[in-house]
Amino acid sequence: MVLQHAPARVDYDGFPGYPIQDLAVQIQAVELLSGRPVVAVTLNHESMAREEVPAACAQIRGQTGLPCVDVLLDGAGQVADVLERLATSGKESS
Repeated sequence: MVLQHAPARVDYDGFPGYPIQDLAVQIQAVELLSGRPVVAVTLNHESMAREEVPAACAQIRGQTGLPCVDVLLDGAGQVADVLERLATSGKESS
């Protein structure tokens, strides 16, 4: 699973009054519901200055140990690399 996170957002999109949970809680929820691990985080830079994005990604990487990238600003190469490694390792173990 790849989780998209909007660190500047206060409430869940479309659900005013329902505050965004801590990223660790979001990851746990996604993993619980999907039965799959979160392997990367993509950053939604909504309400953020472009200059804030690298620090936000670094903070997320430090907090989660997962790759983090804003695919709209930096492309999806890092996420694609993670998914490709997982797909390749999955085929080798079959």
